[in-house]
Amino acid sequence: MRIFQAGLQHLDDTARLFDLYRRFYDCPADFSAAREFIQARLDNQDSLIFLLQDDSGDIIGFSQIYPSFCSVEMIAIGILYDLYIDHRHRASGLGRQMMQHIRQQADSHGMKRLDLLTGKSNVAGQKLYEYSGYRRSNEDFYSYSLMLNTDEDSGVI
Repeated sequence: MRIFQAGLQHLDDTARLFDLYRRFYDCPADFSAAREFIQARLDNQDSLIFLLQDDSGDIIGFSQIYPSFCSVEMIAIGILYDLYIDHRHRASGLGRQMMQHIRQQADSHGMKRLDLLTGKSNVAGQKLYEYSGYRRSNEDFYSYSLMLNTDEDSGVI
């Protein structure tokens, strides 16, 4: 097993896993759009993508961190937005290894904190994050989101 940073030569494998990740969150399959999105991240170098390769050479997992900042604490942070391990390889300890690698890489890139969100129904993910030292912080802040450029009423009066 090895974990390494993705490059353009890994585009199709990364896009395949990214598409599977999105389907896990009930998005429709769309390999072409997934490939385009991942290619833009790699071309623009605006995220860190790590791949998990098994001993036979198959790419079986990925993670994606978006560098950002916390103004209040005046520090660089990482937003761990994507983490996916192929369903055939879950509950094998690979998620824990991936989380350790993510932590080391974020630290080596000068990030002082990692933040993430996960679905309330993703109980296995929650257990992995808590095992990895993450603390649920929903008692301090509410999470809000605003979709831009949509036909939906924004609710602004």
